[in-house]
Amino acid sequence: MLTKLQYFALLLVAVGVFFGAFAKFGLDNTKIEVAQEESEATPPTDIAQPNPNEVEDAFNILPTTEVLMVLKDQENNIIDSQKLDPYTIMGLNKDDLSSIFPGYQVVAFSEEQIILEGNTYIKPEEIVYYLGVDGQDIGIVLGDDGFLKIGLSVNDFSSYINTLLSHELIAVTMEERIQLENDPYYIERILQNLSE
Repeated sequence: MLTKLQYFALLLVAVGVFFGAFAKFGLDNTKIEVAQEESEATPPTDIAQPNPNEVEDAFNILPTTEVLMVLKDQENNIIDSQKLDPYTIMGLNKDDLSSIFPGYQVVAFSEEQIILEGNTYIKPEEIVYYLGVDGQDIGIVLGDDGFLKIGLSVNDFSSYINTLLSHELIAVTMEERIQLENDPYYIERILQNLSE
């Protein structure tokens, strides 16, 4: 067994070895790290100053950025407007947005708000009228608004045509309506196309 003096001597040797190893390896590594930090802290002097326009477009989307997608028709009327969650596109820049949304143009791009605008063509809905009967008169049914007489009578046509007219089964386009207002006998062409 070891005496108290031997334990004390062994403890001093162990502490001496520990401090010796720390002085050798620990202090050398901290000197290297300090030297690396100092070299990283000095900014290089040959970096060119960025253009102010490039700085505006160079930032990435932040979580606080408001992102709007607007869809317009050929007459520049807003059809649809959506607010996108900035977290889904966070970290992207203007070029990334252009590649992700190819059908949209980046109209506004700032840290506060980004607006993506897309265009679409909407075919105008053609108005359709129907030929009908009001009493003995033949005319154009104008929906709930009324009835436009064209100057012809049900006595001028067969019972089959009168049945079609009474049930308002003959459709008339806007151009045909104008023709019928000018020439009531244009109805013969409409009926001829109907039989074909």
